[in-house]
Amino acid sequence: MKKTKVILLVLLVSMIIPSILVMAEDEVELTGPWADELFFKIYLNPEAEYLALKTGDINLMDWELPAEKVTDALADPNLVTDSTADLGYYLIDINCQRWPTSDVHFRRALAHLVDKARIETDILQGFGYALDSQVPVVLGDWANPDIRTYEYSAALAAAELDLGGFTDTDADGIRNDPITGENMADVLFFIRIDDPERKQAGEWLAAELKALGVPIEGELAVERSVCSAAVMDTPAGEWNVYTGGWGLGRDPDHLADFYHSKEFDPECVGGWRGYNYPGFVNSTFDVWADLLKSASTFEDAKEAAFMCQEILAEQVPGIPMYGHIGVKAYRVEWTGLVNAVGTGINSWWSTYNMHPVGQDYGGRIEYGIKSDIETLNVMTAAWTYTWEVLDKIYETPYTNNPYDLADDWGWLAESWEIEDWVSPTGVPGIKITFHFVEDAIWHDDVPFTAEDMEFTYNYIMEQGIPRYASSTQFIEDVVLVDDYTLEVYQSTTSFFAFHYINIPVLPKHIWENVGDDWQDYDPVAEGELIGLGPWKFVDYVAGEYVHLVANEDYWKFPDRFYQGLSMAELQQAKSLSMLRAQLEAANAATEEQAETISELSSQFTAFQASALDLIGSSVDSIGDLADNIDSLDSNIGTLDTEIASLNSDISGLESQTSTLQAGLSSASNIGYASIAIAILIGAVAIFMARRET
Repeated sequence: MKKTKVILLVLLVSMIIPSILVMAEDEVELTGPWADELFFKIYLNPEAEYLALKTGDINLMDWELPAEKVTDALADPNLVTDSTADLGYYLIDINCQRWPTSDVHFRRALAHLVDKARIETDILQGFGYALDSQVPVVLGDWANPDIRTYEYSAALAAAELDLGGFTDTDADGIRNDPITGENMADVLFFIRIDDPERKQAGEWLAAELKALGVPIEGELAVERSVCSAAVMDTPAGEWNVYTGGWGLGRDPDHLADFYHSKEFDPECVGGWRGYNYPGFVNSTFDVWADLLKSASTFEDAKEAAFMCQEILAEQVPGIPMYGHIGVKAYRVEWTGLVNAVGTGINSWWSTYNMHPVGQDYGGRIEYGIKSDIETLNVMTAAWTYTWEVLDKIYETPYTNNPYDLADDWGWLAESWEIEDWVSPTGVPGIKITFHFVEDAIWHDDVPFTAEDMEFTYNYIMEQGIPRYASSTQFIEDVVLVDDYTLEVYQSTTSFFAFHYINIPVLPKHIWENVGDDWQDYDPVAEGELIGLGPWKFVDYVAGEYVHLVANEDYWKFPDRFYQGLSMAELQQAKSLSMLRAQLEAANAATEEQAETISELSSQFTAFQASALDLIGSSVDSIGDLADNIDSLDSNIGTLDTEIASLNSDISGLESQTSTLQAGLSSASNIGYASIAIAILIGAVAIFMARRET
């Protein structure tokens, strides 16, 4: 791409995309979520998803509107639209390990057959741009403007095929294999059906190849799951061409991750072929990729990024086609959405901030995603659609300003320090000290500590988990300082090193039991899909939906009762709320004590009644005895005996009376305690009534 073309492209983007202001932190709501539920509905393609948005079955789409639907959406009073350049790109992936695409001339021929101008006008219709580099325009100065480009030309493509020896020696319309001399075997082409744009671009390329005498198998579009199984998830590598696409981070180090030879796993030991599933192996590229990863200054990192782009343009392990200037839409009944740079209105921040118009909070977000998810295992998940769900459940140490990709914001780690450090072997590096929040708890009510983060780093390194290998590759040591402080030592001074280690934290109390079974572990089946994030997992039905609910124990969950108060009023209200909670706890304890006293009082009343019955019975016996004294005069001997017996009864009665007096004394104490408790309960009730007024 020439510099003049870059300048024109920037002007085009600036005309299409509304100006994006760099907003201050306080202009984004940092507490959340504000909705009660988040319900992902799964669709097969953007057209079906857009129809659901039109009819109100969903409130928000995850995907850009098909170009032909933009005008309709703009005219619909029930929809709100916004746009941004996508932080990602779409390409033709090429298998560098399988013949004939292992031949560089064949790959260059493919590059000459991709009609990017036609894609830009007929498919994207102004809502995207042709791309020659693996670095999209949203990453700005990281894109190399002087790399080799491939003019769309069937003649130039034919010339490259001839250079590779792929000629039609027997004039039967099919080019011959330069190794066997026979007609070429079919090129295996996997075209994604779920994305109409890639589907159309792939079918055009297949038609161009066939017109040049290259036989094609599989040019009919197939489901994404079929593509992933053949292209990424098996060691056989039985594919040649695939319509790929990537969502990216804010650094250009994806160049190294996608094409460094160490990221290619031909045996699929980790369950897939690695980020470098095309199998591009080039020692010169590896050197520059390593420099890109390790460069400590912007200038050195930029030089390495430029060299990586030059080599990729020469060797063509993939053909960049286009980037999106995506227009996305949501229902007018909702507000609070955040049009984040590189992502758009379906950003993480949107689901965190959204609530229905006219309500401060509540409601259920019906969120359309255009494809089913692959897995909810955070250690193996790679697809964009899966991460639409998982990034709402799990947390990372920090986040970034949605309007400025270079601005890091504290989150789970509320602060950190970065210092120079030298490893015991003399390698310069950096030491990062994270200070984590102290009130985060896992979705199963287990408190979070820095030990969970320590476990996560060590677990990934010990298990050799491929998807996070690039994140932990420079970690030399992890030191737990205390429950909320963690030191991470990296043997690199890389310009990107701090960003490498910002990975999802695992709950140690769950994953320490997973052990070596991480690849096959199914957290949903085990009932252990537990995170720290603002949304809690409820249910998943394959091909239909994923259901999450607001995590009301989230450490940034909004105190919805106090909306509209000033900061001073909010602090006072929260202090009163804490006191109220303490009083409620005291009241509950008092009520428990009162129940105990009431039970003792009942026992005493029963005892008192029993004692009085005994006294009455004894008194009745004395009265009867007195009435018969006259009749006993003639029987003095007998009377003496009865008097002796009576004296014995009186002694027993005196003993019972003494016991009764002691019981009455205890009852008096209980009564005083009851009065004191009643006074305390009354005071609490009066205080509570005043606070709620």
